[in-house]
Amino acid sequence: MTATAQAVAALLGVLIAGACLWGMLGSNRLIGVARRLFAGPVGMPLAVGVRIVFGAALLVSAPVVRYTLVFQVLGVGSLVGAAVIPLAGRRFIDGLLDRLARMPRGCMVACLAFGMLFGLWLAFASYLPP
Repeated sequence: MTATAQAVAALLGVLIAGACLWGMLGSNRLIGVARRLFAGPVGMPLAVGVRIVFGAALLVSAPVVRYTLVFQVLGVGSLVGAAVIPLAGRRFIDGLLDRLARMPRGCMVACLAFGMLFGLWLAFASYLPP
């Protein structure tokens, strides 16, 4: 089970890095895809489901990686986020996407670069022994 959780955490790290790279190359396209996903009936359940899988993978793999506390904090944060998304509602998410779309390009690229580095670190750290 732990090896599977490590693989899921690493895969999600690579997906995070890929999405951030895609956003750096064309942030308007990334925001457009996010808007279309959330506009449909699958948007909220998909966001909640990804956060639950991500949080569970981090928590299950935490005991066998070098950065146990970081994985635990991120896992709990992801699960809390999964609970908050439905409470925040679609209007809040739409407002957040509007604010992201108005963010200055340099700030957007800096945030996405940090996200890409985080995703790559997560993929790497998922397999570092304690």
